[in-house]
Amino acid sequence: MTNQSSVPYGVSSESEFMEAVTIELFNRTRSAGVFAVLRIRINSHMAIGNLIPEDSAEDRLLLLSVDRLRQCLRTSDMVAKEKPGTVLILLRDLNGEEDLETICERIIRAGKRPFQVVGTEIYSGFIVGAALGSIESLDAATLRRNAAAAMYRPICSGEDGFELFTPDLIGKYSDPAEMEHYLSDALENDLLDLEFQPQYQKDGSLIGAETLMRLQTPNGGWLEERDFVPWIEERELVRKMGRRILNKVFVQARDWLERGVPIASLSLNVTTSQLLDKDFGAALDDLSSKTGVPGGLIELTVSESTITTNLAAATETMKKLANIGVRFALSGYGLSPFPTSYLQRLPIETLQVSCTSGVQGYTDSHDVIGAIISRGHRFGLRIAAKDIQSRRHRAELREAGCDVFQGPLLSGVLSSGEMESVLLRSVLKEAV
Repeated sequence: MTNQSSVPYGVSSESEFMEAVTIELFNRTRSAGVFAVLRIRINSHMAIGNLIPEDSAEDRLLLLSVDRLRQCLRTSDMVAKEKPGTVLILLRDLNGEEDLETICERIIRAGKRPFQVVGTEIYSGFIVGAALGSIESLDAATLRRNAAAAMYRPICSGEDGFELFTPDLIGKYSDPAEMEHYLSDALENDLLDLEFQPQYQKDGSLIGAETLMRLQTPNGGWLEERDFVPWIEERELVRKMGRRILNKVFVQARDWLERGVPIASLSLNVTTSQLLDKDFGAALDDLSSKTGVPGGLIELTVSESTITTNLAAATETMKKLANIGVRFALSGYGLSPFPTSYLQRLPIETLQVSCTSGVQGYTDSHDVIGAIISRGHRFGLRIAAKDIQSRRHRAELREAGCDVFQGPLLSGVLSSGEMESVLLRSVLKEAV
């Protein structure tokens, strides 16, 4: 439970919020309207400590975010601090889902404007999960968990957005605190492992693999990266996880290279907190030197929102790493002004598009995907399509001029041993 003394003036505490939700649940049969619980993540929270050394920066960002949120709300609504980087909102007397969606859309738009934090311009953005109170809502804790579960979908897309809780999410996603407990145990006991998904050129030749991770749970099962990374909200935990995975990637690459297993490219995702960490570039350079793995073998995937959190800091780190050969891919790429303005200034070689539904599901529009590929090629970039699940998607992307293909249609996620076999078979295939 949030310490009362740590709650900024004018912001309700977590305990006060939960009490207010309990009252709303008790009175829901007497009210003509409905109410909703929102859980909001302040995207740049985990990066703020890397960008601004002042201890007050985190609290300042919270207060600025709360002020921005209040501009989107009514006087009857309640704002509370849940934990560093997350805010809870109680929306009272709504007329229905349309009212809720209107407010959430207003919040998303408000988060896109920059914040001035201790003299530094920060782009943050908000991700919102919403749960409507109803007869089926058993208690305040359940409603808050439902709002957290709803946050999962836009978080996975890597961009700002909101999602309304639906019953199909029940039991599907865990509570952030529970997931962070699992991850802390996994880091301490080395229970994180690497997985790989092959990447192919349009002619079918293997060019490398995306590196993913999986987490062993207490019951002996495994969680894939997409099922636990979006939940991590504790800054130091993200840093520890990032360092551990980066080290595993370089150690695996060294092992393959020393044994003559041909690997030309390993791609891995980088969080905002990692990229904007002032020590990140030096740590990666040091790993490259110690393992003998050339920087050119590594491709780091960054999202558009990660770069725009603080463009100057991101540009500096990316250019330093590019000097040792590290390559960059941009995910979350759309038709916004950002890529047109900055693609030529950043050391980006690849644009990624996704075949999944949601914010990044551009392949649902043949005209849009064609425009993205055309624009990328004008900048001299290659286009990589991820998450290909159907022959139709692959055919449309090939026709539009896509360069790299990856997804379950071509290969599932593989263990290191399975990936090694694929790499060795690709050499034999080329030799025939």
